[in-house]
Amino acid sequence: MFRHFITGIYAATFLSLSTTLPAAADDLPGFWQQQRDAGNALTDRACDGETAAIRQVWEGVEGGDPVLLNNMNWLRKRCKAFLSVSRAEAMGYVRQSAELGYPVALKVYGEAMLTGGGDGVPDDPEAGAAMLGRAARGGFGEAAVILAAAYADGRRVPRDLAKAAEMLAIAEDEGVKASELRLVRGKVRRIAETEQARGNAVPEGLVAARQFAALAVSISDGGFGFAHDFPDPAEARARAQGECEARGGEDCQIKLFGSGKGCMAYHYAGGSATAHGWAVGATRSAVEGRAAQECRKRNGGSACGGSAWVCNDRTEAPMDVLLRAPMPEASAAPVAEGGCYARLMQFCSNFLNATYDGQKLSSVTIHGLPKQPIALEGCGTDRAKEVNLDEGGNWGKRNRHAGAISDAKRAEITGVMRDFRSKVLAAYPRCESRGTRVLLRTNPITDETIRAWKEDASEPNSAMRVLDYALP
Repeated sequence: MFRHFITGIYAATFLSLSTTLPAAADDLPGFWQQQRDAGNALTDRACDGETAAIRQVWEGVEGGDPVLLNNMNWLRKRCKAFLSVSRAEAMGYVRQSAELGYPVALKVYGEAMLTGGGDGVPDDPEAGAAMLGRAARGGFGEAAVILAAAYADGRRVPRDLAKAAEMLAIAEDEGVKASELRLVRGKVRRIAETEQARGNAVPEGLVAARQFAALAVSISDGGFGFAHDFPDPAEARARAQGECEARGGEDCQIKLFGSGKGCMAYHYAGGSATAHGWAVGATRSAVEGRAAQECRKRNGGSACGGSAWVCNDRTEAPMDVLLRAPMPEASAAPVAEGGCYARLMQFCSNFLNATYDGQKLSSVTIHGLPKQPIALEGCGTDRAKEVNLDEGGNWGKRNRHAGAISDAKRAEITGVMRDFRSKVLAAYPRCESRGTRVLLRTNPITDETIRAWKEDASEPNSAMRVLDYALP
């Protein structure tokens, strides 16, 4: 089947497309699509070396067939019978096709002018944008995506978010795949948010409505108050502050404040809140788990009895945490003399296909949280010790404490990491090891700790997993 060759900076940068597209990937209006199908079928046969088809292609080019004129740019790169055609000659044929109004050629030649020209194509971004606009309005959605990116970017043509929004609407109407639109739509949205934050007007619908949430806490007496789904940030803060004071709080202060879709939770112990924990995140389960864990650390290891939560659910805007106040220092948890608790991390290739903001991540992490302590001299006096093991079994470069660890203890910890790595690779055969690491701290690993980590790992597109692991 014939495939059109897609060139250009904007296609490569913003669309993440392959260099070819199926002929029917973006159907044109009926008249042009019929000509396109017939021309592509003939082009396929000519590329396969069929003599009659080769002759017919040249006859069509000489006779001004717009589809065959445009297809010369593809033929010259892939088909033996047309390798003598230079790019300048091929782009001359594409220009003729564009002048005849063929949307695919308008897109190809317009993009070439927009992105710098060359080989006979003039460097004329404004004319290129106009040609891409004709292609988009003529039913070729891919041209609309490229032009939306250019108008949002503002480097080759003046930034125009209204035109970018218009092109995105055309692309959607033409059935361009969501996966091909995502990066450009995200770029346009981020630029619109920046412009709006500067006080500039932006077209309606480009920026998701912001909704604000807040948590106020009175540390001395346990008063607290929430606000959620407030369009005005000052009103959200005032509501949380007012609720806290209504509960008897004498020292109410905002501890969490943010906008977008997400949740906040607060856990406390005792009638006058002798211990506190708060958290903000994407889901209720995640923030409740973290708030419970933080409160428990400040309550001598015992669960906290009081809890409350709210979620912003009237917006699709991404979460933006604007304030996350530090919690009161946790009391030192009872640990064995010199006892240290390990958080093991195995870095793997991205076999989970995890993504962030629409882009595939390069790696994922498998965590191990053994509850047994490791005896390590000085661990109870240092806030943290961190050691790293590379793929060759050597200590990493960032081991600030490694020099103070005896050879025997170093061998023991290395053995733990190697044992963990082997269990990860057995549990996840598709993991290609990218290194192993351990973080050693005085804070005990509890069932609550493990539960909270597993809840985070269960989030959609999470780049982590938790493996049940005990020290050998």
